[in-house]
Amino acid sequence: MCVLSERFNDEWIQLSGSATVVDLPSLGRARDLLRSISGEHSHWDEYRQAMIDQGNGFDPTVPETWGPISKGGFPARLARS
Repeated sequence: MCVLSERFNDEWIQLSGSATVVDLPSLGRARDLLRSISGEHSHWDEYRQAMIDQGNGFDPTVPETWGPISKGGFPARLARS
């Protein structure tokens, strides 16, 4: 998985590991994770419906390795090739 910044040509990081994509409407594992990160949501039913309407899924990735952390831009060693 590559996690990109919101801005073009900005920081990013690469994660490697096992993942299983969980299609909604199964929100149980996602709800547990979201609760552990940001606390209780006031309207889980509305949140679940918004996820379904947007076609979102849940990807519980278990990172085994990570890196590099890029500070943005194209790697100089590859730009010379």
